[in-house]
Amino acid sequence: MMVLVLSVLTAGLAAIVPMYFGCRKPGYSHIRHTISELAEAGSPVGRSVALYGFLPIGLLTWLSLWVAAQAAPHVSRETFFMLSLIGSGYVGGALFRSDPNAPMFGSLQNTLHNIFGSLEYAGAAGAFLSLERDAFWAPLSSVAKYAGFLILICFC
Repeated sequence: MMVLVLSVLTAGLAAIVPMYFGCRKPGYSHIRHTISELAEAGSPVGRSVALYGFLPIGLLTWLSLWVAAQAAPHVSRETFFMLSLIGSGYVGGALFRSDPNAPMFGSLQNTLHNIFGSLEYAGAAGAFLSLERDAFWAPLSSVAKYAGFLILICFC
């Protein structure tokens, strides 16, 4: 039950943060801009997005996965490790805010932001694509496989 509560809280926060702060950043478009641009250096809402959005989402992701891992068979923990990279992406995004307009290349801080973001995408895609190899996760694998491919497409 605790896993469900933590997971819903995490997902809810991940949905609410961009909606709330996106409406408060002048010129921000939920269609044209990335969530990294909400927390970018110099953004009027950037520090708040990092501290009250990205950081709690990352920490809640880790906590959710840790609680879930305690109840799961030991053999399925590889998936939890890969999913923990999602939390790393959010925490990294909070600590290393992107340059304005979230460019692919830029300052050291921007580069670290992009590395953590890449780990987040790679971890999620890898976890979803590998579920069918584990008997514990196999029932979810048919749906998760498509989610993994979608994540890879969005990353490219």
